[in-house]
Amino acid sequence: MVLLVSGHCILPATRRLEFGGRDLTLNLQQLLHKKGYDFVNNSELEIVREMKEKLCYVAFDCEQEVGNARDEKFELPDGNTITIGKERFICLDALFKHIPVFPERIRKGMESFVPRTTKVKVIANQERKSSVWIGGSILGSLSTFQTYWITKQEYKEYGPTIVHRRD
Repeated sequence: MVLLVSGHCILPATRRLEFGGRDLTLNLQQLLHKKGYDFVNNSELEIVREMKEKLCYVAFDCEQEVGNARDEKFELPDGNTITIGKERFICLDALFKHIPVFPERIRKGMESFVPRTTKVKVIANQERKSSVWIGGSILGSLSTFQTYWITKQEYKEYGPTIVHRRD
């Protein structure tokens, strides 16, 4: 998390969230276990990771999406198939859960960095859980951003290092 004040990054307040792709894979593994599908060893966990990458998506409104969830089939290496529905987006929702007291924690943290005479006010927008999604949507629609897109063909040709070839 990066704190910005008037467009400037406040480095001492920057925090790294120790949560990522493997945690989401484990989250999907637990959801699949509840449905009776057990993936326990490392090679089976690799199957869950592949399933996550192929079928899972971020729902704009998780609660609304539950009613509209489509089942999708995934073919296992042995030829069997399993079906998952709401698990496809529920496992990723953990990325967007906000801490209810988060604005208060930010305020208290900021107060320790500024002079006591400075009044700290944290404005927690009601739409903050969608802010990253909205920002990405705006960024992606800018004509000036179009030159930064990486095509599937470019990725196949150069692999992950293609990101270092962009200015």
